[in-house]
Amino acid sequence: MRTKSSTIKTTMFTLLLSALAQVFAQASAQSPELVKDINVGSNSSQPQFLTVFDDHLYFGTALYSGLWKTDGTESGTVLAEGAATIGTDYATTLGVFHDKLYFNTFSSPAFWSTTGGIDQAIVVKDQVTSLGGLPYFSPELNQNIFVFAGRDHTQPVFQSKLYRSDMTTIGTVSFGNFISDNNSPTPNLIGAVNNNFLFSATETGEGRELYVTQGTTVSTGLLKDIKPGSISGISNVSGSQAATLGNTFYFPGYKDIGQGLWKTDSTTVGTIEVDNMTVEFSSPNYLNKFNGSLYFFADGAAPPSQLFRMNANDDEAIPLTSRAFFSDEACNSYDSMEFNGELYFPFADDGAGCELWKTDGTLAGTTQVKDINDGDNLHSHPKFLAVFDGWLYFVALKEGLGFELWKTKGFESNTVLVADINPGSGSSISNPQAVVFNDELYVIANDGVHG
Repeated sequence: MRTKSSTIKTTMFTLLLSALAQVFAQASAQSPELVKDINVGSNSSQPQFLTVFDDHLYFGTALYSGLWKTDGTESGTVLAEGAATIGTDYATTLGVFHDKLYFNTFSSPAFWSTTGGIDQAIVVKDQVTSLGGLPYFSPELNQNIFVFAGRDHTQPVFQSKLYRSDMTTIGTVSFGNFISDNNSPTPNLIGAVNNNFLFSATETGEGRELYVTQGTTVSTGLLKDIKPGSISGISNVSGSQAATLGNTFYFPGYKDIGQGLWKTDSTTVGTIEVDNMTVEFSSPNYLNKFNGSLYFFADGAAPPSQLFRMNANDDEAIPLTSRAFFSDEACNSYDSMEFNGELYFPFADDGAGCELWKTDGTLAGTTQVKDINDGDNLHSHPKFLAVFDGWLYFVALKEGLGFELWKTKGFESNTVLVADINPGSGSSISNPQAVVFNDELYVIANDGVHG
């Protein structure tokens, strides 16, 4: 049988750490390998925002200036943007749109883009930094645009605007002004449904509510004032707190007493509360689309927080888990992940603590994968990373090891530690970001020696 060679690379706070290994059939022994010590010695550089672009892995660092890129070798790990463009500034919030890499600079605020190479970046918008953006096809403009919320640093107080961009200076314009909400920036971008782009925002005298746009000033407006007045009708919805199922967008919203599950088709009349859970405060959160159904955590009719499934056009959610008490508040604070036709998620059982679970969408098929930190109410707090080379890689806590890199194929027998990168009880991974690049898996980590 032919063996498959694969490599895992871990990006360390001060360096790129590569876990180089041969994978024979189902299992392998893996050991970290230093790629480059960027901030030499025990000082950290804290790589972040790992982004694959132009045949390289790009990243910024929190404690060492410049925009960096690597091909996976020490000699190929170099400054992509430095003295000739961004100087000694720090690159943050990396992403890719229209075959260009975009990023912010921190000390001298600006929004940049580059087509790759060395010191080729241009300023897309000076004195503006992106607070997060999403690609969107605008029917009104008949083109693909990058919609982002940007902070305007020319204003004396915190002010954010909506921008559309094609990654050129002339093609980057603002089309909506909003205010901060309890020191949290708005607008907050959500996503698109039925050709309309959704976001939450706050205006003077009003709470945070649901808005809609097609990328122009005239198309931007309030979609639904869920809770009229200064009290917000929608929370800071983003990422794992909302999901699209078919032509319907689901999100948590507030109305009379508490938080419930809402849906919208991007019309005012089609924005309604949909759950009929018997408690007044169901608090749906961490929504996922999986196998044509909506999955989310909520209190439901039998507190505490459980996993529920809801199909399109259903009026009632089906519980897939059951427990008598909520043994760990932080257990549902990470995204679920699909792997081999099942949905994996952290869940705190009544006795086993917060561990790795999976579901195939049925009550009988919702089970614990492994009690990693075994013992009554000892938690492993699994944090999901990436699917790579036929395995689900994740971070978990085990007594005596700390937070380290693990992998599984979905069963207790093949859920194993990859490597104790920071030997002993010290944790190696606190930022569970992972990127697959050139058939290698990069993870931010710290070996306890190099930072």
